[in-house]
Amino acid sequence: MTGSELVLAVAGLAATVVSSGLGLYFTFRARTAPYRDLLYQKQTTLVTDLLETMAQVDALCGVVLTSKEEPGRKNAWTELQDQLSRFALLGARAAALLPEQAYIAFGDYHGVAVKILVESGAGVTGTTLLIELRARSARFMEFGRVLVGVEKLSAETQSLFSNNSLERVAKTDLSHYLTIARQGEEKRRISP
Repeated sequence: MTGSELVLAVAGLAATVVSSGLGLYFTFRARTAPYRDLLYQKQTTLVTDLLETMAQVDALCGVVLTSKEEPGRKNAWTELQDQLSRFALLGARAAALLPEQAYIAFGDYHGVAVKILVESGAGVTGTTLLIELRARSARFMEFGRVLVGVEKLSAETQSLFSNNSLERVAKTDLSHYLTIARQGEEKRRISP
C-alpha cells in the first residue's frame, strides 16, 4: 500500500465513522423528539389545571379567613376541602412532570393552603396566611409561565437573565412575592 492509498483509506474510514456517528445522533434525536413533545404537552395541561385549581383555592381561602358570615364561611370551608383533594391528586402528576424547582414551589403553596384549611376549621381568621398563600401562588404562576413559555422575552430581558429563567425564579426571594401580595391586599381594602 502506498502512502497516498493509506491516506485515502484513513480518510474513507474517518468519513465512515463521522457519517455513522451523525446517523446515530439524528436517530437518537428523532426518537426523543416525540417524547419531548409529549412531555411539553403534559406539562402544559398540568400547569393549566394547577393554576385553575389554585385560583379556586385562593378565592376559597380568602372567604374562610375573612368572611364574617358563618354559613358562607362553612360552605367555602367544605368546598376548600374538595379543591385541596383535587389539588393533591394534581400534585401526584406534578411530582412526575414538573422540574424540581416548580414542584417545590407547588409543595410550598399546598402546605400553606392545608394550614389555612386546618386553622380556619378551628375558627382562626385573619389575612397573614392569606397573604403568604397569594405570594406563593404568584411564585408558582411565574414558574408556570416560564414552563409553558408564554412570553417571548425581549433581547434586553434575555441578556439580563441569561438562559435559565427557571433558575431566576427559583432564586427570587419569597419576600418579593409577599410584598406584592401585601400591596394587592392594601389596594383591595382601599377600593370601594
